[in-house]
Amino acid sequence: MDQKFARLVERLHPSFLKLKDCPPLSAPKDMPKQGIYLFTENGRDLYVGRSNAIPDRYSAHRRLSSGENTAAFAFILACETVGRGKAAYKKEGSRKSLMERSRVSEGI
Repeated sequence: MDQKFARLVERLHPSFLKLKDCPPLSAPKDMPKQGIYLFTENGRDLYVGRSNAIPDRYSAHRRLSSGENTAAFAFILACETVGRGKAAYKKEGSRKSLMERSRVSEGI
């Protein structure tokens, strides 16, 4: 393994533990501008992301009008809802069709 890559990999787990130890934030005004963020629910880690504009990214994840290529976390939840885990690479089962199906089932 490349030594530079190995040094980066060695830092991943300690960095993840540090992220998990951060206090939860729920309002964009309290969030740092850039960095790594983690969505959790009832102690379960759901999604880790990176952004140069965390408050904007947080809003994009939560916005109902976010497109299928904008809110990766929403896409993951939609896949879980319909029982799909892998990319379909077809129109049926695509991100767009799964997001539309999820919105219809929620009455959006």
